[in-house]
Amino acid sequence: MADSASDSGLQAERTVLAWRRTQVALLLVACLAWRGEMWEVAGMAALLALLGRARERGVYRRGLGMLHREQGHAAVCSVLLCALGVAGLVLSVWLRRSL
Repeated sequence: MADSASDSGLQAERTVLAWRRTQVALLLVACLAWRGEMWEVAGMAALLALLGRARERGVYRRGLGMLHREQGHAAVCSVLLCALGVAGLVLSVWLRRSL
């Protein structure tokens, strides 16, 4: 296991990159939903991606701070909001398909 001195902030950067991949995936879902004329799904996915983008800088700074202090906790609120948003997208598509 590498010590924290050799990491020099890469863990925080990997976390931000993972959130950025999630944003790109949500934008892709928004584009596909827009093309399929599922406006509410497209709007929800785009909104989730934009909210993630708005929080990105704070996530990076908090991650660096946790590394320097060598203590931290997961961003439970961000993860739960993203999970609830994706669950809302799935539910929205499911309801639209069943009607």
